[in-house]
Amino acid sequence: MKYIYLAGKMTGNPNFKHDFTAAADVLTKEGYVVLNPATHPSGLSYEAYMRIDMAMLKECDAICLLPGWLDSRGASFEKHLAEILGLKVFYFNEWLRDTIVANWLKNNNCVPRDTMRDLQNKKEGANKNDFWRKNKEIKNRGGVVTNSTRRQNRRRNKQKRK
Repeated sequence: MKYIYLAGKMTGNPNFKHDFTAAADVLTKEGYVVLNPATHPSGLSYEAYMRIDMAMLKECDAICLLPGWLDSRGASFEKHLAEILGLKVFYFNEWLRDTIVANWLKNNNCVPRDTMRDLQNKKEGANKNDFWRKNKEIKNRGGVVTNSTRRQNRRRNKQKRK
């Protein structure tokens, strides 16, 4: 079970409870245990909140930075502390985008373009690579690669395939 700490701008953000709760709900649905600093009781000093948050952060495996975290002195400090502690640092918007894309690909039985290209290269690649490798060998020996040389290489490759 991964424990994730949420960090973002609270001071000066009137919707911070909604932002933090929405992010926590999404992460919880993905199977993470979320430590949400927006659920602290009100009325404490800034320093008291930071001490509580540091204790929470030390128990986590990762920190998730919400949009606007750069404008927050506390979230910037929490990110720095997480890096010192060796925690994984990720950004909620990027993680959400990647998760949505991965789930869509998985549910629609799609293969990402890079994977598809790798599969095609495995099927075709040996012949293509042989062709270009032979041309490089001829050039390296001081020869000239002409169209007739290319035709000869193609014929050889076709014969190998049969």
